[in-house]
Amino acid sequence: MDSTIKEPEISEKKIRKLVEEIVRREPGYSKYQRVDLLERIVKVEEAIKFLQKEIKQLREDMDKRFESMEKRFESMEKAMSRMFQFMTPGFSVIVVLISLYKFLR
Repeated sequence: MDSTIKEPEISEKKIRKLVEEIVRREPGYSKYQRVDLLERIVKVEEAIKFLQKEIKQLREDMDKRFESMEKRFESMEKAMSRMFQFMTPGFSVIVVLISLYKFLR
């Protein structure tokens, strides 16, 4: 199964640009507050990367489960097909025997 959902692209440059823009607009930020903001951004980026890896792993696991279920259903379908192939002549023979029994009686 090919997943069509794509994770958003988050680049460090975009985030730094946004932070610098916010810091320029808000003159009350000190140098230490800027460093604190950048540290928080780094932590958020790491968390996002970790979650993206987890989501990818979950999708791969889900795909494997679907593939195994598909194989099971295919094998059950083959078994049912064989069963009906043997049942059809059996029922036909039984119907013919019952008809002959009633006819000859």
